[in-house]
Amino acid sequence: DWRDAAIARYEALVAQLAGESALSEAAAAALLRELEAQLGELRSVLRAVEAEAAAEAEAASFDEHFDPRAETAKVYRSESEAALGFFGFAPGSRPNGNEIQAAWRRFMKANHPDLVADPAQKARREERCKKANLRKVVLEKAFG
Repeated sequence: DWRDAAIARYEALVAQLAGESALSEAAAAALLRELEAQLGELRSVLRAVEAEAAAEAEAASFDEHFDPRAETAKVYRSESEAALGFFGFAPGSRPNGNEIQAAWRRFMKANHPDLVADPAQKARREERCKKANLRKVVLEKAFG
């Protein structure tokens, strides 16, 4: 891989520099420039390795602290709070099955699509009734 290649090039330059006893000043300067370039590449390799290690540590930390049941519970709480408000219940209340059914019926009696003739209004009411049905299910699962 590219990291191993960068390390091998650096080691080859160091070996070449160590093996040359009678280098001219120009040759030594050229070798030192190559060595510095390779050091820059090795720094890039080190940054990449550190970034990978940090990403792995972050992923491990997330996996360690992620509790799918707690996240699901948060979603259910927010959905049930929204459903409570939709049917006019106070936040934090715990309606029983009969109260949920009564609130749903009141909503349907006031908003049923068959109560209007206009197709646009009928379509809007159908959407609202679908939402009401879903929210009723949420409340029944949470409290009923």
